[in-house]
Amino acid sequence: MTTTWMIHELPAEIHQLVSTFCTSRDAVSLSRTCSSLHDALWISKPTWMITENFRHWTGPPYGEENHCFLQELPIIFPKNIIHSMRVCCMWRDQGFGNRKGRLIISTNRDECNQDSIVLQSEIAEHDEGPLELEFKVHPTVQYYLWCLVGSGGGHQLFVRQLRVEYVLWDLPNLHFARNLSRLIQEGATENLFGVESVAVMARTLLGEEELPSSTETSTVHSPLRSYMEEMGIDVNRESLSALLEIS
Repeated sequence: MTTTWMIHELPAEIHQLVSTFCTSRDAVSLSRTCSSLHDALWISKPTWMITENFRHWTGPPYGEENHCFLQELPIIFPKNIIHSMRVCCMWRDQGFGNRKGRLIISTNRDECNQDSIVLQSEIAEHDEGPLELEFKVHPTVQYYLWCLVGSGGGHQLFVRQLRVEYVLWDLPNLHFARNLSRLIQEGATENLFGVESVAVMARTLLGEEELPSSTETSTVHSPLRSYMEEMGIDVNRESLSALLEIS
């Protein structure tokens, strides 16, 4: 006898497995289908801004085209909760002549070759427009951003609002995304001191026996708890554990 299951009756881990075959946009749409899928997936979309300013590269006047290393892509969250990552920006080339510029995601920091390329963009247009490069994250791999400008004289590449967008299977109440957003708004991610200070505060609060879970309410108050709450951080074990992961 065949057993028929409605999708909302399936275990949460099956919902998550199904979503791995979706693009980030489809995964978000899936999570909005019904409350059961929403509560099983808890999809969130936090953003890490690399730079809002223009970055500019010029190709060699002659000879072979060279790949230019830009930077390591930050993976702020535990890899097992990352559905996918997107490198996004506004970009264009020099505005005339032949078009050769590309952005490339590679697994090699030292050399960008065919074996290390995960994904590469289409060729940049003369007029500025948006770019999104989406890829899945392997648990043991680090990723790097490269560009190819083009040689032959006059070739340039312009990028601004360069950022990484993460699509997460978050915790209930979206603790990972919400905590990162609050840290950025409070300026705590601007330097190492701010990040380490937040981590110390989270560890201190996690060591308190009276600390509640996300479903409980604490009746104990302290200056440290009040400070974190003023920052917009939920002071419970789930929220602080997530905060510690990204600090």
